[in-house]
Amino acid sequence: MVETLIIYMILCRSCCSEKNVHVVCPTSQGSESKKRSKMEIDRSIKEAFQSIEDAGEAIDTLIFVYSGHHDDSGFELLGNDQDVWSDLDLCRQIEELHNVKRVIAFLDCCYPKKLAVDCGLRLTKKVVQFCSSDTEYQTFGTAFTTFLIQAFTRKAKDIRCLNVEETHADKECVSCKEFNSDIITFEKLAIYLERHMRKYWEGKMYQLNPSSSFHDSAWVIAFNMRFDANVLFKINGKESSIKKDITQINTIEELKKDFIMELFERKYVNVYV
Repeated sequence: MVETLIIYMILCRSCCSEKNVHVVCPTSQGSESKKRSKMEIDRSIKEAFQSIEDAGEAIDTLIFVYSGHHDDSGFELLGNDQDVWSDLDLCRQIEELHNVKRVIAFLDCCYPKKLAVDCGLRLTKKVVQFCSSDTEYQTFGTAFTTFLIQAFTRKAKDIRCLNVEETHADKECVSCKEFNSDIITFEKLAIYLERHMRKYWEGKMYQLNPSSSFHDSAWVIAFNMRFDANVLFKINGKESSIKKDITQINTIEELKKDFIMELFERKYVNVYV
């Protein structure tokens, strides 16, 4: 019940189960962070794609997010053109995912290629793509990834828009208020990113506009809302309920812990030492 609640109702978090999220970083994680080798990163990428393939029909949509260096030769995984993961390599990995029917790619990098057209392999998947700039342009430390995250979480988490100064009483910019719909479609997300990025670059030396390509503009990628969930339960014949603002819960384990603590406070659960 708890897993169903958080995975299928908190769509502002893009419906991603934590077990199906794989992060590949150029540095090792832990107290002593150090740069990883190209071989280690390649292995991590292959393991991530293999786990998605192993999930079978449970996963039919791949969300791919990349933030880093990129040029004509591909993705510079370690920040230089000697350790490159080509666009063709990515397309091959995607094409080998037999159960994946749709790919949603977010590329925050220089000279992003259109995966469905320019990678050198004709993909049989439906590809939706959002990029921090057009394919012909270099980016300069854009805020694209920040605005992308903000689009899905700002309303639910009540956080300040990056384009709004800390001293301003209102946390929303004009574009945020125009984006106040409960449903996020591909088209609405593209408009949101374009307007926020345009405002972000206003008055700066460079003016870069994000690009996007999608077939079904009305396809819903997430819900943009803040709401409470009322969980009904019966323990030892006693019927009760717990009301939670589940948009403030980040993981299943956190929700389980919060749920158990609530039961403990109501004396439904006894703890024996």
